This record gives sequence, structure tokens and C-alpha cells, in this order.
Amino acid sequence: MRPSKSPVFALLCLALVACPDETKSSDDSGYAVTCTTEVRTSVVLELLGDAGQNLVSELGSDGVSGTLTTEDGAEQPCEAIVDSLMCGWEAAGHLVVVATVDGYVPEQLEVDVAADECHVITEQLSVQMTRLEDADRAAAGP
Repeated sequence: MRPSKSPVFALLCLALVACPDETKSSDDSGYAVTCTTEVRTSVVLELLGDAGQNLVSELGSDGVSGTLTTEDGAEQPCEAIVDSLMCGWEAAGHLVVVATVDGYVPEQLEVDVAADECHVITEQLSVQMTRLEDADRAAAGP
């Protein structure tokens, strides 16, 4: 019996030889760990208004912004995407995030983001924002 010379067999052989090895390291078990090439977000913030409404959905990128500062002082802008403020890309460690929403008091959060062999482990947080006029009333007192 002759070996098959079909194009499918040839492509399979080529794929096995041509695929890059994405093995990054070994875990404690001694087995190879295969990492993906995607980039993960470090911190995802859900910003809530006084009535519980999602401010990113309501205002979009025109009214919502933020920055993430890493341990070494590097700053990265946050991005308002759909209904969340996405901060940092593969940044791990002790991070400081400042979320700013038009008409609300800016919120500063300190977040510890862990990482495994391949990617950060995304931290997801909900933040109750305070309206500027409510903060002004509270500061003025009775």
C-alpha cells in the first residue's frame, strides 16, 4: 500500500512544522505552559451614577476618561469601551487608577493586579461615583 499524497496530508505536515512554538515556561508540574498572543486588560471599572446607572454606557468616551499609573510611574490612558473603563494592558503589580466622569468627583483607586506565567489576571471593580453638587453640599455642611 502506498502512502497518501493528498493535499490535506501535505498541509497537515506543513502546519505541524511551520507553527511557531508559543511555549513560555514550565509550571510546577514540569509540563509546558502554552500562552496565547492576546493582550489582557489589567483593570476593568464599572462606573455607576447616583441612580445606579452605568455612566460609561450613558456618556461614552466623550464624558468618561481615566489614567493608570504603574509602580514605576509610567502612565497609561484608560479607554471607555461599551459599558466599562478599561485600564492598563498587561500591567501587573500595585497600580493607581483615576477615573474621571463629567459632573462627578474623580475617584482614585489603588489596585493590586496579579499575573500568571502568561498574562495579568484582570481585576473587575464597580465604583459608585459622587456627583459634584452632592460633594459640594456635603462639604458646605448643615
